[in-house]
Amino acid sequence: MFTTSALLAFRLVLHSPPDFSLPSSPARSLEREYTLSAIIRILGLSLLLVGLSDVSHATVVTFTHPIRIDFTLPLDPPFTLPARALSELVEFGPTDRLNPGEGYQVSAFDAFGNFLGAASFTNLTPGSNIAGCNCTDEFLNPLLTTANGHLILTALSGSFDVTRVLVIAVNFINGQEDIAVGRISAVPGPTTLTLLGLGLAGLTVWSIPAGNFRRRKRSAHH
Repeated sequence: MFTTSALLAFRLVLHSPPDFSLPSSPARSLEREYTLSAIIRILGLSLLLVGLSDVSHATVVTFTHPIRIDFTLPLDPPFTLPARALSELVEFGPTDRLNPGEGYQVSAFDAFGNFLGAASFTNLTPGSNIAGCNCTDEFLNPLLTTANGHLILTALSGSFDVTRVLVIAVNFINGQEDIAVGRISAVPGPTTLTLLGLGLAGLTVWSIPAGNFRRRKRSAHH
């Protein structure tokens, strides 16, 4: 789907700009027309590239760099909670799709962080670079009772780009479905968490009044 800026770029490139100039010599008018046309075309191409870059933001997934997909079910009638299963439509690419031999696992959690279930898929078709796949279904135990939740998508082998994830919840009672667009974010790695912990520890030490250290030092001497 093209963004607004991309469509505007197409209009600028395809349509000639209006002539607001005052009457002048034919040569000068022609030169001015070509100059303005070139500027408009360059501007249009720039907007087009910006618009196309906004279409999808790929996130690289590896075994050590999983992604988190947060979702909020719209609870559109007749769908009601609890949900007995979740299914995901994952879009890959555009430069690095799910290549043969590569696979991933999806783990589901509710709004309180409770683990609900997991499923995995591996591309075993030679010569097939998968661009989109509805290949994982988690049968939940316990059931999903909250509209909010999140998934952790981890690469089992290889690496690939994920551009979008649609989360499909299946009703426990009558099998009705509810669809949510996942919000993708990177999961902090061990190094990031370590640095965060050290930073918090440093802030804690910094917040202790200096007098406390002096009092402890004096008590140690006594």
